[in-house]
Amino acid sequence: MLIFIILLVLLFFVSRVGLKKGGLWIWTFILAFILGFRGSSVGDDTERYIKYFYGTDYALGVGYMEPGWTYISTLFRNMGFSAYFFHFLIALVTLSCFAYVISKEDDKKVRGQALFFLYTLGFYLYMFNGMRQFLAVGICFVAFYMITKGKNILGIALVLISSLFHTSALVALSFVFIKKLRLTISNSIMMFIASLVLGVFILRGVISVLAGGYAHIIDEHGFRTSMSFVFFVCITTCLLFLWLIDRKPVLKDNIWMKLFFVSIIIQNILCQVVYGPRIVFYFSTAQIIALAIVYREAKDSLVRIVIYLYAFVTFFRYLIPELYRTEESLLPYYMTFQIFD
Repeated sequence: MLIFIILLVLLFFVSRVGLKKGGLWIWTFILAFILGFRGSSVGDDTERYIKYFYGTDYALGVGYMEPGWTYISTLFRNMGFSAYFFHFLIALVTLSCFAYVISKEDDKKVRGQALFFLYTLGFYLYMFNGMRQFLAVGICFVAFYMITKGKNILGIALVLISSLFHTSALVALSFVFIKKLRLTISNSIMMFIASLVLGVFILRGVISVLAGGYAHIIDEHGFRTSMSFVFFVCITTCLLFLWLIDRKPVLKDNIWMKLFFVSIIIQNILCQVVYGPRIVFYFSTAQIIALAIVYREAKDSLVRIVIYLYAFVTFFRYLIPELYRTEESLLPYYMTFQIFD
């Protein structure tokens, strides 16, 4: 646990002083190194990914492997590299996708805070358990940035490429329409309520159909038996968004805030599904830019305190449960540095 706390403290400092572009890429390498060279028992799927890399166990519990992942893992195995080095390269590419978009921000404090939010809002920790999907999420993050710049064809092409690693990435094709959203307090409240009602009463069979090749995961892990904490998270996130755009109305036209809004809607709709958050990630990663911009624009110290409080609470919400897991936990973390077999 110590390494995650040390990173938390260091990145908090970075968020306060800002980050030059060169420093951003150094941090990207450091985080990728820690993520990629993790030991085989660190995280849910690490050992199974290692076995898949060496072709000894294809039962990853996902039904099938997308062709993109199969091709690159086979390529690097045939080149003589170890599974750990392959994981490092995947981590480096994934984090570089986020770093590329963050680097486009001119304000060094926004860059520092965006990296801090990438770490604290659970995205980095989830990469230990879902590196294949987060490779797709990272590519989609770049795709969304391209769409915000009017490069729709390139953005769509990147989404299609990301689907070669995880087919769930196809939901990101909706990026093209998100920038046309017109948000107000009233219509945001109505959509929040409608999405929660839909999430609670939606026919479960419909979700299984939409899951396609991943339907067996829905069937295996099913739906949540306890909804109290999930409702708390959904409602808290809705209230946070409404409060932010109420305090700073200009934010409702910010493209990253719109994507954040859509992530909340999807989170509400999929609130009963155990693996629902994995779909939300394609949209909720917008928070790392959105919250950094909110912090910069906010003159009210209360807004800034709430943003940091939200980040710290979210971080420990993901980390603390790892203390009580008996197997495949992120803790204790250890490293296996091996480049070649």
